[in-house]
Amino acid sequence: MNTRKERSSPARAGLTAQAARLGAAVLLWACAGAGTAFAHHGGEYPAHPIRMVSPYPPGGPVDTFGRLVANKASEALKQTIVFENRPGASGLIAGEHVAKSAGDGYTLLVSVPSLFTIVPHMIEGASARIEGLVPVAQFAVAPLVLVVHPSVEAKNVKELVSLLKAPSATLDYASAGNGTLPHLAMELLLASVNGKAVHVPHKGSGPAAADLVGGQVKAMMDNMSSSLPHARSGKLRALAVTSGKRFAGAPDIPTLAESGVEGYEVNNWFGVFAPAGTPAAVVEKLNGVFAKAAFAPDVSQRLGELGAVPVSPKPAEISALIKRESEQWGRIIRRAGIKRN
Repeated sequence: MNTRKERSSPARAGLTAQAARLGAAVLLWACAGAGTAFAHHGGEYPAHPIRMVSPYPPGGPVDTFGRLVANKASEALKQTIVFENRPGASGLIAGEHVAKSAGDGYTLLVSVPSLFTIVPHMIEGASARIEGLVPVAQFAVAPLVLVVHPSVEAKNVKELVSLLKAPSATLDYASAGNGTLPHLAMELLLASVNGKAVHVPHKGSGPAAADLVGGQVKAMMDNMSSSLPHARSGKLRALAVTSGKRFAGAPDIPTLAESGVEGYEVNNWFGVFAPAGTPAAVVEKLNGVFAKAAFAPDVSQRLGELGAVPVSPKPAEISALIKRESEQWGRIIRRAGIKRN
């Protein structure tokens, strides 16, 4: 990976300020009066249904994972969690709406980290639109899997890296579109091994996977749930997973790190966010409820079937993770010169 020192810019300064505001918000929660958390609407929180807004259309991973965990969480909260889909503008429509909502714990956002770690590097002014959001919970982590078409000569990561580093390297790879996590995950791999490949963006992961299975493109970073069935049927070859540890649902597939790409780790994850100013006790309660929901046996099993594992970090840990991932993807976006579609 190119490690030369880069000049700072107003955009990078804005992202740094955003990360600082996220950290400051976490500290403010700790100082907030716990008693106010349960004074809303004259009773203990929650006193009426909670609205959970998704930045993406129904049927996608965020919608599927979010509804799965929210349904279980609603049992513990003894209140309905009503889902609302507000897709558009790379998640900014929903994100801005929740950021401007009352910080009372009754309007939440469920999202993947790209809204905070990738979109601000791709869309001018994005940081300002979502700066009023703070993390509440992270309930699932889903690694990607590196897959190739069977016609590719590489049988493992080491052989693929040799192809990527060849002087005449022309391997093409698919993605769901410019600036998506699968795109950046492959660019991170190329940067890590000093390799070359041709990016072929698609309008969604479905068309990208279809072209890969059909042999129109030769490689892809993809979601476990969509590519593993093709790998097990022989239509694709799975070379490695992107997580730090092997995925329990496919223990025969090594990680990229253990395959020789030192320090490589990329995960998609799913979390809940709230408007800044949400009382500390509300955040604490929601964090615990979503953690228990994710680790409930039936939910945990279903997450595994969908290519994910349950997790339960605290808000401060989530803020730190967002900061690290934003810095990493900012470097990759600048290195590869990635522009919005």
